[in-house]
Amino acid sequence: MNSNFLSYGLLIAFHTSLVVAAVKDITTVEEYEKAKASHKPTVIVFNSPSCDACTLMEPFIKSVSEKGCYKGVDFYCVNTQHDALKELPKTEKILAYPTTLFLRPGEKPRIERGSMSEKEVDDITYECVHGKRKPLTPVKRTAAKKAEKE
Repeated sequence: MNSNFLSYGLLIAFHTSLVVAAVKDITTVEEYEKAKASHKPTVIVFNSPSCDACTLMEPFIKSVSEKGCYKGVDFYCVNTQHDALKELPKTEKILAYPTTLFLRPGEKPRIERGSMSEKEVDDITYECVHGKRKPLTPVKRTAAKKAEKE
């Protein structure tokens, strides 16, 4: 009985070590500036609670943030209706919601305006981390070659 308990405890410890930090909320301008100046790849989503596209995209950001391959990436959400952040969209020239910033240290940020699919979020996050496009799967590679020939 003790060995089962020990095994179960090890399983829980192993499982929790694989959990990746979720999307963090930014609530002050200082937190935003710190996130933007990070030396790690960073994804920052500007959204508004009244925005339907933001609500639709939220689970995609969360899902991508929990992927093990993006363990070193920081994901943040800026709720533009938060009192301390109401002026931030003007100063950052955010023209639409959602607006997502993909920041790669030492490079110009990639800015995506409007809603994105989970695949788009995943592909651009990969590009942000690795500095290149995500490799095609064998099926997609075959389809791409066929399209080139036509």
